[in-house]
Amino acid sequence: MTVSIFQNSHLVHCWETKECTRKQCPIIGEEGVRCWQVSGTYCGGSVQGQFVDKYHSCKECEVYKAACPTIVEELGEQLNNMLYLLRKQKEIARQHMDKIDYLNKDLLSSLENLDAKNRVFRYGFAE
Repeated sequence: MTVSIFQNSHLVHCWETKECTRKQCPIIGEEGVRCWQVSGTYCGGSVQGQFVDKYHSCKECEVYKAACPTIVEELGEQLNNMLYLLRKQKEIARQHMDKIDYLNKDLLSSLENLDAKNRVFRYGFAE
């Protein structure tokens, strides 16, 4: 479950509202989850993509509309969505930094091996 700044008492369970019984849906049975933020939900009978891909259609859904009956809830959910996206970007950036660190270590190791072989090669010619 994601942590949200705006606590929305109007959130509904999408699987109940839509009478969904797909056990493979990642949020079925979950409490306090915003289905529009979760990848792989089964809205409309087929697997949906990531938040940025599906959000436009989610705004038209009765589940989202029930969660945002007034401008206050809509603004609160916009804040939650913005924070969700920022957290996702931070997570992606961290993963990229971890990969860069790994590749830098691998490169350093390769350069050290190359330097050692170069010294052996130069030593062989010096004799």
